[in-house]
Amino acid sequence: MNNWSHKKNIKKVLIASMFASTLLGVDSALAEEKEPEMSLNNEQTNDLSIDEVKIELSEDKLATIHTALNYHIDGEFEDALSIYETLVEENKLEEYWLDVIVLLRNLSEEKTELNLDTLLELDLIEEEYLERLSVLINTLDLELESVDEAESEDEGTEETDETESIENDKELELIVDESEEESDLVDEEDDLEQDVSETEESDDSVEEDSNKNEEVEEEAEVPADDKDSLSKIQTFSVSTSSTRPSATTLYNNSINAGNATEAWQNAVELNRHYPNDYRVSIAFESASNRIFSLAQSNHRNRNYNTALRYYNQLLNHPHVPIRIQNSLNRLITMANSQIRLGFASTYYNDVINAPTATAAWIAAMEYKSLYPTDDRLSEAVNSAGQRIFSMGRSSQRSNRFEDAHHYYSLLVEETLLDQSLMNNALSNLAVVKNEMQTSASDLFDATINASSATEAWNNLGRLIARFPNHNRLAEAVEHASARVYSMGRSNHRAGRQSNAQLYYSWLLDESRVSQNMRNLVSAHQTQLNNGWDFRTPEDYLRDTNAASTASEAWAVATEGITLFPDHIDVQMALNNAADRMYALGQSNHRRGNFNTAITYYNQVINQGGVLAGIQAEAQVFRRQAENRRVLTTANQFYNQSTSAGTASEAWDIANEGLSYYPNHSQITEALQLAADRVMALGESNHKRGRFSTATTYYNRLLNNENISQSMRTRLETYRYLSTNNLYLTNMIVRESTYSTSFNDAVNRQMALNAKPQASSNGGWRNATREEVVRYMDPNNFLPSDMSDMNSLFTTARVIVDVLNVRSGPGTGHSLVGTVTRGQEFTILEERSGWFKIGFNGSEAWISGSSNFVDANREMLQFLNLQGTVGVSIENLNRELQGTGILEGHGAAFRQASIEANVNEIYLISHAILETGRGTSRLATGVLVEEVNGQKVTPRIVYNMFGIGAVDHAPVRLGAERAYQEGWFTPEASIIGGAKWISTRYVNNATHQQNTLYKMRWNPASPGTHQYATDVGWASKQTSMLRSIVSYSLMDNLILNFDIPRY
Repeated sequence: MNNWSHKKNIKKVLIASMFASTLLGVDSALAEEKEPEMSLNNEQTNDLSIDEVKIELSEDKLATIHTALNYHIDGEFEDALSIYETLVEENKLEEYWLDVIVLLRNLSEEKTELNLDTLLELDLIEEEYLERLSVLINTLDLELESVDEAESEDEGTEETDETESIENDKELELIVDESEEESDLVDEEDDLEQDVSETEESDDSVEEDSNKNEEVEEEAEVPADDKDSLSKIQTFSVSTSSTRPSATTLYNNSINAGNATEAWQNAVELNRHYPNDYRVSIAFESASNRIFSLAQSNHRNRNYNTALRYYNQLLNHPHVPIRIQNSLNRLITMANSQIRLGFASTYYNDVINAPTATAAWIAAMEYKSLYPTDDRLSEAVNSAGQRIFSMGRSSQRSNRFEDAHHYYSLLVEETLLDQSLMNNALSNLAVVKNEMQTSASDLFDATINASSATEAWNNLGRLIARFPNHNRLAEAVEHASARVYSMGRSNHRAGRQSNAQLYYSWLLDESRVSQNMRNLVSAHQTQLNNGWDFRTPEDYLRDTNAASTASEAWAVATEGITLFPDHIDVQMALNNAADRMYALGQSNHRRGNFNTAITYYNQVINQGGVLAGIQAEAQVFRRQAENRRVLTTANQFYNQSTSAGTASEAWDIANEGLSYYPNHSQITEALQLAADRVMALGESNHKRGRFSTATTYYNRLLNNENISQSMRTRLETYRYLSTNNLYLTNMIVRESTYSTSFNDAVNRQMALNAKPQASSNGGWRNATREEVVRYMDPNNFLPSDMSDMNSLFTTARVIVDVLNVRSGPGTGHSLVGTVTRGQEFTILEERSGWFKIGFNGSEAWISGSSNFVDANREMLQFLNLQGTVGVSIENLNRELQGTGILEGHGAAFRQASIEANVNEIYLISHAILETGRGTSRLATGVLVEEVNGQKVTPRIVYNMFGIGAVDHAPVRLGAERAYQEGWFTPEASIIGGAKWISTRYVNNATHQQNTLYKMRWNPASPGTHQYATDVGWASKQTSMLRSIVSYSLMDNLILNFDIPRY
């Protein structure tokens, strides 16, 4: 059959189907004793004319539909589907036409051919669709006619439009006549009781109509190839108009349909004609599954719009199974969001391979929500359900009843669960619910009154799980723990290790058990794991002390300390055993068994918990054994050093002892005594001119870091003399040369904005140039002969015409005579600024003021102030007598000297001068409440050196500076002030102002970085330094002088 004929036959089938559907309406009306709603003539009301269709659809839309129909009829489904899709998505058609296009789209999507066999089944489609399809085919036929004419011209067979129209009319008339015959037959069956004549007339009428039909068929000249098709159409029309399909036929057609749409349409027809038939739900379930599967397939292949059409077809349909309905909203949301649906096997595997029960259950519910009809769903749900049940049972056994309730509740609500698993879940859920209704007091009483330790422990677990904050929970834990521990210990002693392990594990797994109990149980568990005997801390002490050998005692004690490191009994046992091991090491050491001794020492040294004193001694003796030295205690080293025959032997023994006992007081004392002997030996050689030997002894001492700082200071001076082949003396004088001339230096001082000051009537004035020259010229303070230290600083020469001599040190004592200018006296003693002298065969006192006598003390302004000179704290406190708040702080000045590396006598002299002998406000303490105008925490501060006490507000500014420095005690002020002077002046790497003269006049850079403005400041400071001369003469101290030369 050619394409044209094929399309014409389709048109005939559609028209026949339309009228067959109409006759079905007549048949139904007769059955209900009603008149049919439409008549069989050319003017029936539900027919649409071709012109009306063109008006409704528009020429463009009609042409588009024709193109799709041509593709569809020719089997080009994808092209047809594409056009149908476009028409549907544009949504510009009336609803009834859109429904027809949707039907055609579904058929093309399922690749259902639009041929004769397919259209014979279109009686299952709504008659309105058939009517509109027939009209569409009529409009398509107009195009076919023009195509046919073109073909006829090519073949040389011309046919007019009138002939073609006649043939079409004949085809329509044939089908209508056949329909009328069907209707007459129905009428005849309903009027069996009419008379015979009426029947004969009716027969004649039928025969007459039949003859007419035969004539029409002859005139239509239907091609031979199409006769069979028309016969089928006639049969189809007659059978459709005379009877409707039975319920069984519709059911079987739905179940056995070749595609999902056909199955669905048959189910729809079954429900429409036989709504009460029990097979309606079965047919719909089968068809729904097929539609749903088709939708999922498109969803997986990312055909989201197609999938949505099928999903929406099922959505809210009353006969779609609930399990599918429950999934549709989720799937529609996914498709709308263009989220691809995974394969069912993936979701299945996610359930089976889930790492946890909860993950498996979540995956199963996901699987169920997306593939409710999958064959493996039940298996997956039950697999996850079994794991959830196991979790519930585990939670129940662990007394986590809320968790168990949660797991079981998940299961009992799942319809796909196997009955046996469901029954078990229901049973356990009932038990859990009952448990959750038990009161706290009931559980507490059950714990306390339990008949066995196990029962008590189980009841405790229930109490903890249900009521973790119960006010008597600690009491219940302690009670049950004691009973369980007793059972564990009893089984442990009896050798029933597995039972003991079980009881111990209960206690260790419960966090509420006390730490002491946990430590005890953990120790016993370690004993079990290592196969050790059961022992308590008391047992370890008893067995250690009872051990027959030191090694046996050590083994027991070290085992005990491993298990009970903090128990006092075990600690005592360990140290008792350590004493025995240590003694055994010493015994072998004394016998010369050094390696054996080292072994015992190591055990004591390496064992934690041994007393530090024992370990320290063992370490000393181990080193001695390693050096193959006989065992020597610190006391023995001391005795050997102090009794040595020579200074060198004493020194070597003391140093060796110090290497074994680095901080031992006895050895330190022995070393100092040996150092004194070595230094005395050096001095002896030095005085005899053996400079090289003296230097050797001095270096031996200086190379040892353990000698005192005062000794080191003296030794450095001695070594300077010996290396320069100079004899030992009490004074060393060096000179420092500066590039500035003396006159230029004076000019710079006079050019300062802050002029040098001189005292005047209790106040201050600008000093004259002559006054500046007098105090600034070093030659004014140097004696003519500096070769004899004794005479230089112990001779007083009167420099006034007459000077009174008194019986005591002060003007309050009686006058005993006078002395005159130029007389010189040996100073026997100094006290409170007065000199004791020999006078008229007796002793008397004269004023030591530099205004009256010259004792060469002003030379001390050139004394090097770096380093401590080693004056004892006792002598320092003697110097501080009668100095107010400074009195008794010799130790602070000694410490300040050491830390700041500044001469201690100078520090005392400076502090006495600045504080007015310890009576100034800054010295006695000032309350500071604000600093630089800002409120601070009120504190009392001290400033012993007047640091920061600028002239215009000395007290306030000096106190604020002390607050900033943190000088809240006299000691802090002494040490802190000494460090400030050291870093700013005496030991400053840049300025190097290490003498009083340099601090005042700074010859390296005159007029800058000067400590004071008083022209006589350096000279006045020396009055307090004169005592240093006494200590130098008494203790062989070396005084270093640095004289500036301009």
